[in-house]
Amino acid sequence: MTDEIDLMRKTLKEYDNANRIKKLNEGLYEHLTGSIYYLLKYSEKHNILLPQKEALLGMVEKADFFIDQFTTPTKNQQPEKTTEDSTESGIISLFF
Repeated sequence: MTDEIDLMRKTLKEYDNANRIKKLNEGLYEHLTGSIYYLLKYSEKHNILLPQKEALLGMVEKADFFIDQFTTPTKNQQPEKTTEDSTESGIISLFF
């Protein structure tokens, strides 16, 4: 019985650690995309040429792809789409 309790405690501890890491990654994602978008908008506003603009956009797209892998619900969890959901556009289109 105590082995089962110890196993359950270890499992819960590992779950808590994984959940903290997931939250950290989500926070880093938000900072990354926010910082890049700010940089891109600032450069446009002040007519500053960014030599690696496409690379920056690529970084945001990759970050979006990776975060979607962790936040997209499975088929059984996916809610029914409404008309509003089908007209969503990506984050990039909100800024450009």
